[in-house]
Amino acid sequence: MIVELGTEEFDTAVEKRTQEYMRNARVAGFRPGKVPLSVLRKHYGKQIRHEVFEDLVDSTFISAIKEHELHPAAPPVIEPDIDLEINRYAYKAIFEILPEFELQSIQGHKIKRPLIEINENDVDDMIERLRQRDAEFSPVDRPSADGDWIAAKYIGTVDGQPFQDDKAVPIFINLGNEKENPNVPCPGFESHLFNLSTDQEHEFDLRFPDDYKDSTLAGKDVHFKVEVESVREKTLPSLEELIDNMGVTDGEISTFRAEVHTNMQRELKKRIRSHLRSQVFDALMQANPIIVPKSLIEEETQQIAAQWQSKWKIKNALQSLQPLFIQTAEYRVRLGFLLQKAVKDFNAQADEDSIRNKIEELAETYEEPDVFIKYCYENVEQLGEIKAVVKEDLVIQRLLQDAEIEEEPTRFLQWIDALEAKDSQAIVE
Repeated sequence: MIVELGTEEFDTAVEKRTQEYMRNARVAGFRPGKVPLSVLRKHYGKQIRHEVFEDLVDSTFISAIKEHELHPAAPPVIEPDIDLEINRYAYKAIFEILPEFELQSIQGHKIKRPLIEINENDVDDMIERLRQRDAEFSPVDRPSADGDWIAAKYIGTVDGQPFQDDKAVPIFINLGNEKENPNVPCPGFESHLFNLSTDQEHEFDLRFPDDYKDSTLAGKDVHFKVEVESVREKTLPSLEELIDNMGVTDGEISTFRAEVHTNMQRELKKRIRSHLRSQVFDALMQANPIIVPKSLIEEETQQIAAQWQSKWKIKNALQSLQPLFIQTAEYRVRLGFLLQKAVKDFNAQADEDSIRNKIEELAETYEEPDVFIKYCYENVEQLGEIKAVVKEDLVIQRLLQDAEIEEEPTRFLQWIDALEAKDSQAIVE
């Protein structure tokens, strides 16, 4: 955008600023306020014109964007266009504008919603999962057998050269349970660890499958040398021990089962919300391929990279981290505009009852709910975040009315495990 500054307006502003300078200007050989006009202009004329130009840029830019109903995404880059010979003062303002768009619905988009009823069998499965979580691994003085856990170190070589590391690689393996061993270096590795004792060394050969994920190793022979550090037997706590570990006040099995059921319901509600939220947001992004300012994407990218640098204590890596987060940053910026528009279009309001219900829902996960509730109402930033969540929930529910909902009957742990497996795969990719 090119903005012309009126010559008369500019000269008038220069004259006014010159008079202001005359009251306090200091020039060698003259008392303050007594500097002749010609001398003042010689010493301060260039500075005065520069200051006036900057002031007029600020005021005229604001007027220009209001006149043309433009909404800048960031401060403009100003390129002066001055020709003193013809007394012309102008500038070019270069800036990105915020996107203007009509929000498109997600009609026709399919959203999958799990249909889950938590029954007593599900509670039994969860209790068994909790026992597995609290299991102890005790060293045994015997050869390894099915179900044991082996802590070992290995070196694998292909054509005489280590294919992973020059140093021995540690590994912890559950014999007879492939699901527990996602990090075995090669298919068939686990089967060679039976009937081994602590401190025993064992060598064997395997061949990588032809379709192995690492094409440089596919179809090649590998020689492994394994040193067993310990053989451990897994011992599960009894139900009574588990109840004690969980801090059930009265120690009753019925109370424990009720608490487990309540926690499962709470976790299910949270997971379903997150699952629907991600699907709705993806559908909203697909239905509204808006273009957002690059400056905002760059700013968001820098913020994400800075957060990672701080979280993982990575020094001097801000520039190298930023390219990793460009897609995430663009997604967040685009989604932010879409949600703002949706909140406005749907008139999503966070009333007092909705805010209170959300705070009480969050407080259920705390040992002292009343303390958390009090904190939320006394902390302006926390309360603002909760209001934003309430509005987001309202937007999601409104958008879901237009989508095609596919209900998928399933069981609690089966669905949770599938979600976590999907998330793990996404991290790997």
